[in-house]
Amino acid sequence: MRFKKHTILTIALLQAVLAYGQVKTITLDQARQIALEQNLSVVQSQNNIQSAQGEVLAATGNYLPTLSASAGWNRTQSDQAAGVRYIDGFSIDVPAQFTVSNSFSSRLSLNYTIFDGFSREANLNRASSNSVSTEQTAARTRQFVVFQVEAGYLNVLRNEQLVKVSEENLKRDNRQLERITESNRVGASSLADVYRQQSQVATDELNLIRAQNNFNKSKADLQSLIGLDLMEEYS
Repeated sequence: MRFKKHTILTIALLQAVLAYGQVKTITLDQARQIALEQNLSVVQSQNNIQSAQGEVLAATGNYLPTLSASAGWNRTQSDQAAGVRYIDGFSIDVPAQFTVSNSFSSRLSLNYTIFDGFSREANLNRASSNSVSTEQTAARTRQFVVFQVEAGYLNVLRNEQLVKVSEENLKRDNRQLERITESNRVGASSLADVYRQQSQVATDELNLIRAQNNFNKSKADLQSLIGLDLMEEYS
């Protein structure tokens, strides 16, 4: 029973590790679609459209009548202690008195503006124009983001190929260095040739590091532009 539990736990851990280390493949069409849903500029432009449409609705509402209602309630009470009153020389016992009075009020009004110097028309025209402008800005934003995604995607592929080219150059020059070193050992080439080839290999190593850095940076830039998690690995 204990062996079975350990086996299940081990399998679960392996599945978690494999899932975490799994590389997700993103096609160009997927990159465009995700960017149109998660890019910050696109999301902000969509929010601006909703805000502009709200302003149009508010400006349209100025043509509607306004209804207002109010109600009030007031309660007063008075306490009078018992005492003695003297009227014409006679004393009269006055009992204690307690009085309560309630008052209610309500008000209902309906107002409609017939003419306000074309202020409503001006506000509605301004809100409508702003809404149209916001929609056009959002459309341009989506187009620009798609263009950026396409350019960034192709740049990632280009940098990936440059890494492969740099790796092949390094392998070729390393093989050449081995041949020159062996030739120098048997006296067929000079030591200067060995040093010259070592310098070339060092240059190739530097170029490979730069190409790999450019590749990694272009991937990170594209992931950020699309709106993907930078902690995950994509290809």
